[in-house]
Amino acid sequence: MKGGVYENKSGRGAKWFVKYGKIFKRFDNYEAAETFLTVLRGRDLEKDLDERDYQADKPLGFSHQADKWLKIRKGQVRCFRNLKLHMRYAEDFFEQTNVKHITYGDIEDFVCSLPETHSNKTKANVLTTLHAFFVWLSKREGIKIPEFPVVKYELGYRQVIDLETQTRIIDEVKRISCKLNPKIWFGIRLLATYIELRPGDLIKLKEKHIVLGQGILTVPHPKDNRYKVVPLMEEDVVLIEAFPKGFPELHFFRHNENVRGTKPGQPFGKDYFYRWWREACKNLGIEGVPLYPGTRHSTTTALANLLTPEEIRIMSNHTTNRAFERYFQRGTSQIRELRKKAFGGSPKVHSEKTVSK
Repeated sequence: MKGGVYENKSGRGAKWFVKYGKIFKRFDNYEAAETFLTVLRGRDLEKDLDERDYQADKPLGFSHQADKWLKIRKGQVRCFRNLKLHMRYAEDFFEQTNVKHITYGDIEDFVCSLPETHSNKTKANVLTTLHAFFVWLSKREGIKIPEFPVVKYELGYRQVIDLETQTRIIDEVKRISCKLNPKIWFGIRLLATYIELRPGDLIKLKEKHIVLGQGILTVPHPKDNRYKVVPLMEEDVVLIEAFPKGFPELHFFRHNENVRGTKPGQPFGKDYFYRWWREACKNLGIEGVPLYPGTRHSTTTALANLLTPEEIRIMSNHTTNRAFERYFQRGTSQIRELRKKAFGGSPKVHSEKTVSK
């Protein structure tokens, strides 16, 4: 018969121990050891024994598995910092609790333990992260996903502006920044025109990612070897061609010699576009409109009056290298036509001389 109770003859520690497969546990008296062995054999007979539940290193401990998951997810997601913060809250609460034993009630208690300063939206985000963790556990360790409580919240409305106001702001950005670096204005113009682009996408863009022969940007995706393909309108291809060409590895949105405190060739910082957008808004007396809502969200809202929801979805398409070939066959020309339809043909094309200052 598998396993048994053995006497510890070394004279150190507990007098008896149970050895059952990978399970090893010490006891001070024989009766307790025998009872434990009987329980193990019974669960094994019913096919309900998981040796990991009894191992001293707690392989199914919450913190142990959470650290493993975070290590795998690092580099795979855009907002890893938020993911890590959410899981640290959970690790502080569950510690090394066996993940198989975590119930709906435990998760509900965890939500209640979150700081009172957190909004319901933040608490819901933490739960979303925790649920993703349990989905991974289910696939990797065969863990049953517990039922999750629902945290209700209402999203606040982002401040958006009409396209006329948006144009005024972008023109003001051009007026105050173009002599220093015309790419400041051009980058913000791209954000307002190409709703699939984010400020972070522009910061990562390098000269090698611009394929003017095909009129596209291939924006690096947070995941390795993946790209977001953005078909450009002809007017923007002309504008890009007017800028001095750099080496392939140089960032396209980079500082020149005109800005103090920066080095020529140094890429723009993550808040650089927002700094100039904010300055332009201040000059025009416009308040409460950050860069992203003022560009992408405002344009998308305005497009609702011009395009169908499906057409807007196509325009905001994010693709990857795995869909690259299919995307070129079906989507690029369609997206260009939709941009022409949305923006009424051609936005103002500034002269080559103006752009290349």
